Amino acid sequence: MENCYLCESKKFRLLKKISQKPDNETEFDLCKDQYMRKIKICNFCSVYINDHSYDLDTIYSDQYNSNTYLNDIKTNFNRIQSLPFSRSDNKQRVDRIIKYFKKNGHIINNMMVLDIGSGLGVFPSEIKLHNVNVTCIDPSLVSIKHAKENIKVDQAIHGKFLELQIKEKFDLITLNKVLEHVQNPIKMLSKAAELLKLNGLIYIEVPDGDSALKNGDITSREEFFIEHYTIFNMDSLKYLVSKSNLKIKKIQSIHEPSDKYTIYSFLSSLR
Repeated sequence: MENCYLCESKKFRLLKKISQKPDNETEFDLCKDQYMRKIKICNFCSVYINDHSYDLDTIYSDQYNSNTYLNDIKTNFNRIQSLPFSRSDNKQRVDRIIKYFKKNGHIINNMMVLDIGSGLGVFPSEIKLHNVNVTCIDPSLVSIKHAKENIKVDQAIHGKFLELQIKEKFDLITLNKVLEHVQNPIKMLSKAAELLKLNGLIYIEVPDGDSALKNGDITSREEFFIEHYTIFNMDSLKYLVSKSNLKIKKIQSIHEPSDKYTIYSFLSSLR
């Protein structure tokens, strides 16, 4: 990695070299005796960078789901969906979105929702309870089959978002813990902006590196695990939004029930 994934700067400050897989980091069959990555922060846009030479493309395919969810996506879906509101990131996320839409005069009934990177599918399942039309996109066939058969979403599309041709427009587009997993977050968010209906909104969540470092060690905090190319803070997220033809309607840092430190934001088009 020579250039910043966000602003393409070549100037960084090294925060830590990590030469051993953290205990709680997902196992991706990397060669243990050659494990090496560096956490850097960009001098220009302030985003945190995971700098390594591993090819992580397969992490977001079936291998990722089988490793992360122990080959039983439905069992893990049921386990996480059954969490009470006080312990559920997804239920609180849906509550946050629905309250924001109602407060700002948006009609919820039959709203067209696009969830990019649906993964385990708990969020689409929860937001479907509010009588909305849900489309899921995920690069994993395991996730897409699960979304169709178990969640019964209105539409489930298999593929990488940036490679898909999508004709529909949406009232709400969500990218929950997705942008940190790609090497071109500006391109992804910009494409999402093109799929908004007039007055539509994008809702995003990204790891909050600043808050994580105030409350833990850079090696052990999940926000800095290997699968995250980028880890954000307020300045870098604002930079991402400004470069993606969007504007911030609301932005806030939170500590979720799962112990994740997260920045969420509602975004609208510049049109």
